[in-house]
Amino acid sequence: MSNVLAEQPSTVQHRVRSWLGRFWVPLALVLVAVGYSSAVTIQHSDAMSPIDEWVYLDYLDKLPTQGVLTPGEEIGPEGLDRMACDGVFPYGPMGAACGSSYADVSTFPFGGITSADPYTPFYFGVTRVVGDAIHFVSGVDQLTAWRLTGSLWLAASVLLLWLLLRQWRVSSTAALGLGLAFIASPFAWWTYTYVSTDAPSFLAGAALLFVTTRFVRGTGSLWWIPAIAVLATIFKVTNLLAVGLSALYLVIHGLITVWNRRKQRVSGAEGLAEFGGSPAEGPAPARRLRREWLVLIVAAATSVAAILTQFVWLRIHASLRPEGAAGSSGGNPLGVQELLGQMANFLPGTITSNVNIAGSTGYALPIPGFAVTPLSWLTIAGVIGAFWALRGVTPRSPLVIAIAISSVVFAPALALALYVTTGSYFTLPPRYGASILAGFLLAAGLVIRNRWASWILVGYGVALLGAMSVLTALLHD
Repeated sequence: MSNVLAEQPSTVQHRVRSWLGRFWVPLALVLVAVGYSSAVTIQHSDAMSPIDEWVYLDYLDKLPTQGVLTPGEEIGPEGLDRMACDGVFPYGPMGAACGSSYADVSTFPFGGITSADPYTPFYFGVTRVVGDAIHFVSGVDQLTAWRLTGSLWLAASVLLLWLLLRQWRVSSTAALGLGLAFIASPFAWWTYTYVSTDAPSFLAGAALLFVTTRFVRGTGSLWWIPAIAVLATIFKVTNLLAVGLSALYLVIHGLITVWNRRKQRVSGAEGLAEFGGSPAEGPAPARRLRREWLVLIVAAATSVAAILTQFVWLRIHASLRPEGAAGSSGGNPLGVQELLGQMANFLPGTITSNVNIAGSTGYALPIPGFAVTPLSWLTIAGVIGAFWALRGVTPRSPLVIAIAISSVVFAPALALALYVTTGSYFTLPPRYGASILAGFLLAAGLVIRNRWASWILVGYGVALLGAMSVLTALLHD
């Protein structure tokens, strides 16, 4: 009995070491994500992000009493006071003087009219509930608490990224480097340290690729795919790009498989062996083919479900418009040159998306462009390298082809869709590609085979995290 008791501590230690040996990468990424984004968030002043945080905070203010915003609605008194007193980083206060009468909202940006009304209340509901809980438990002010929800979105995003990379047998070192690079990116700085509707997008894209891969391999339920697709679309319409990538992966996989099996189909035992069956298992080929067609049906059903979800919301949103309220205006006509220019938007620009200071060639985040340019190289080399390295038809071929197509086609497709539905066009910010960014990083992971390259990526991620932390501290000093 004493020998058994003596062995127990060593057994527990062995299990702990074994667990850490398997999961040290996601543990490290989650800790870095939460620690880094929380530290940056706490250092922010009350000045709002220029990426529409003003109207998002107004949505959060009104959520408990209104639920949704109506088209043409004026910014509430709390929001007007924020703009007049705290302003927007790095431009400062705008509109009426702080503490004065805000009766004339036309002096404020956008004429004091919200632009957040097209959003469903789902993201804002999560932010309000979780943020208020953080506020209650920690005692930080409500604005900071709402912003701190971004650290949880970031932690969940890197965890799903690790699961996706592990699913495709990307090495632990490469996965660590890719995760650190993502956390340290300008996209993450703006998205996860302020209130931003882009926060769920990367997570949605990674989750969809994860469950789609499981379904394709026959280890996961098909119902997860449309369920996550609908949920992603409810949170933000641009997440339809993630749905498109998942559907494209399924379509390419299904078509390649059906085509190859038709070419290889022969009669008798030889043909059955091709399908993994035997002469006594007559229905096996038919069952296999039915599953391959099921893949195409799931792709179509997922796309229809997501589009229908957004259509229903748009109808609800339109019904909320007060009689006589003006619709959105502005934008530019969409020409062929602008459409072709969008083909080079998401792949190099999403992970490095920054805020350009109006009237200047600089960025609001004071980090030199050369320091983050390797992030663009990483995504470009990953997507193009994975595509060029394809030899014949392999299990990764449909995925790599789908990612390559999405990196080029999805930005102009989104621009065209917006132009058709609104009648005007504006240059799409690279951050709109957030929901397919996980695919770009996965492609990079698939081509990293050099151990030294993996460690160089880790070193770069650590160095960039340090630089971003220091610059953030100096920025708000």
